[in-house]
Amino acid sequence: MAVAGLLSMSACGGSSRTAVTTTTTAATTTLATTTTTTAATTTTTAPQFGRSQDVILDNVQNAKSRGKVTVFAFKLPVATTGPQPKDDGGPSEYVWAAVDAPVCAGPEQLDPPAFSNDDFFILQYADNTQAEPASITHGNVPMPQFPGSDLFLHANECVRGWITYQTPNTRPSMVAWKYNDQLYKWPVP
Repeated sequence: MAVAGLLSMSACGGSSRTAVTTTTTAATTTLATTTTTTAATTTTTAPQFGRSQDVILDNVQNAKSRGKVTVFAFKLPVATTGPQPKDDGGPSEYVWAAVDAPVCAGPEQLDPPAFSNDDFFILQYADNTQAEPASITHGNVPMPQFPGSDLFLHANECVRGWITYQTPNTRPSMVAWKYNDQLYKWPVP
């Protein structure tokens, strides 16, 4: 099921900070002004799961192509039987969580093709902590799994799967797709 379009998009153009220094010498006052500008990450938030967001994908030579990323579902906990995160050295209170998401390349053919992997998807919590995809999973987690290594996408190709996380038994506030200076977020219902 493909749902096209962006519902909300905002770009941060950077932040600016001005410092004023006052120097007094006898009867003369001099004001020196310094302005510092920092670049900001472009952040876009869709209002609900199932909405695609337009993104820029690139290849190993940094050629750019339009693509789409969608988050369809978040589940917590998953895989309540079988090996658990604590069996792989994780904290005893951690559980498996999973995100169902596809990434689709745009119509432009890049040479070599654009790529994606599960490392681009993170969970973000209300306290600003983040969880990255688990590096170890077992057969008891949702399938099919999203590729854990770079998968090259040709024009109009998609890859979809479940991304598994070792997390506290707490719902995150957002699922985010983070790549280079792009950050796209889907609030978790």
